[in-house]
Amino acid sequence: MVRLELLGEEKSYLCLIRDYSVHPFKRTLEHCDLMKVEEDSLVLVDLPIKIVGKSEGEKAGGKLSVPLKSVKAKCRAAKIPNAIEVDVSPLKIGETLMLSQLKVPEGTTLVFSKDSPVAIVRMGKTEKAKPEGTSAAQQQ
Repeated sequence: MVRLELLGEEKSYLCLIRDYSVHPFKRTLEHCDLMKVEEDSLVLVDLPIKIVGKSEGEKAGGKLSVPLKSVKAKCRAAKIPNAIEVDVSPLKIGETLMLSQLKVPEGTTLVFSKDSPVAIVRMGKTEKAKPEGTSAAQQQ
């Protein structure tokens, strides 16, 4: 969100950044599409998913997979969250956290047609089985 002030006008406008482009080498802003919104209006936004914590499954040697990087949400223009925080700490190996299970800030509603996985804890790669009675040092 940005508050736009135009030269020669006394009032400012609350605007949502819809799209922008950046020069590939200079990394300077080349273009920006703004949409004027009222503070109390509902807007549809794409919010990034922020993973918080380390899952029990990861601590046990599993691997966390995060197939979604963002999710669409409806919320008031004045209260758009920076991200949807997803606490993965209780997830064990073999467990999946779905969109419908996410806790979102008050006044925010996730918009999705299909319940998709947000975080999956899978079994990590295991070491090759060692013959009985031998240690790792003896095998080398």
